[in-house]
Amino acid sequence: MRNGYSIKHLDPVNPGDQVKPTRQWQFPNDWTMSQITFYERAAGCQFGGHVHHGSDLSKSPELLLLVRGRMKVKFVGLDGQTEEVEIGEWDFLTIDPGVVHSMKAMTNVVICEPRRTLFNRECPDTYPVAAEAAPC
Repeated sequence: MRNGYSIKHLDPVNPGDQVKPTRQWQFPNDWTMSQITFYERAAGCQFGGHVHHGSDLSKSPELLLLVRGRMKVKFVGLDGQTEEVEIGEWDFLTIDPGVVHSMKAMTNVVICEPRRTLFNRECPDTYPVAAEAAPC
């Protein structure tokens, strides 16, 4: 974990099988999932620009898996330092509460977010902090 977030790659569990690669995303032992959300964003779309406080268990930490495409992710870490990285297919992010994050799809992307709680629009634990946006 660096500065409140980490990026890891989901490698195949059967690396010798080029025809049917299989990947497994394992979660911490205390995780019980209630929902899996898939986001589709078009190339050029900017989204995020927010922070989570951690009141929703699904955001403490937030987990995101990039299933398809490439995107840039900008973090403002817990120490206030800004870092921008580019991630690709099968990279997954772990983002701690308090880390500001925004994303830009470099290609059409599909993102998977496992959730420990059902999404509640009335109490999303999402606090906007940046006005970066592009039509999606």
